[in-house]
Amino acid sequence: MVRRLKTVLSHPDYHLLVAVGDNEIIGMIGYAKMLFFENEGAYYHILILAVLQNYRRNGVATALLDAVKNCALSENIHALALNSGDTLERQIAHRFYENYGFKEASCAYSLYLK
Repeated sequence: MVRRLKTVLSHPDYHLLVAVGDNEIIGMIGYAKMLFFENEGAYYHILILAVLQNYRRNGVATALLDAVKNCALSENIHALALNSGDTLERQIAHRFYENYGFKEASCAYSLYLK
């Protein structure tokens, strides 16, 4: 995991923010700056948002998203986007995203080659 993080974060458009509580990492958000093909400008694609179970529903995820949103606004980034699985256990996350202001906008597909 450490090696993979070093590889990802060595790219200048990839970023990771962490939330710390009780002397440990309790949450993290990873995102990448992407360019729109269909219009001018850029957006941040959130690649991971995770909070330890014992710290959920305490504002950690909101604080992490707020930090990314503030970075975006300071860099004239036009949007935030994320993908989330469609399993039953993801429904709580979906409600959180919608309550934060995200709108369901697309359907994602994956084709794994290995």
